[in-house]
Amino acid sequence: MRIGVMDIGSNTTHLTVSDVTREGPFHAVASEKHDAPLAEGTDDDGVIGPAAVKELVRAVATSKTFHELAKLTGGHGVLKLKRLRKRLPKLAAMSNRKRAKLKGVAPDRADEVLAGAIVAEAVMTDLGVDEVEMCPWAIREGILSRRRQMMLSPETAEAGDEIAPLRQRKW
Repeated sequence: MRIGVMDIGSNTTHLTVSDVTREGPFHAVASEKHDAPLAEGTDDDGVIGPAAVKELVRAVATSKTFHELAKLTGGHGVLKLKRLRKRLPKLAAMSNRKRAKLKGVAPDRADEVLAGAIVAEAVMTDLGVDEVEMCPWAIREGILSRRRQMMLSPETAEAGDEIAPLRQRKW
């Protein structure tokens, strides 16, 4: 079984992903540690302020629409709320035919990109997120990777290393 444990401390966050079996000790397959000075952002009552929380939280998107919006707004792998808000009225004023010709918009998705932009703006606003990083993988890649591992070696499927590409990526 693969489990993840996140330790959010007053000065650092630490994520460890491990394979665990009944037969033996756990095996760490990924470990990340980052500075997160939450203690500096706490008030006298011990409440963590919004700036400290924002430092800790990083938003990641896997949707094709978010990827298109990032390209459309010139984000190079990042969708920025400010750029999205600037682009939204222009998208709304265009026909589907004109949206289909935009760089980064697949012609068969031109009718979806405006709705996606409206949803993305609302979600980012509600979550208080100024930018969202694009992740090259989605849930279906995880399912396919797990299924492939099970087909190749059913007895070790639990110990497969599906997240190796994620550890190599510079987030």
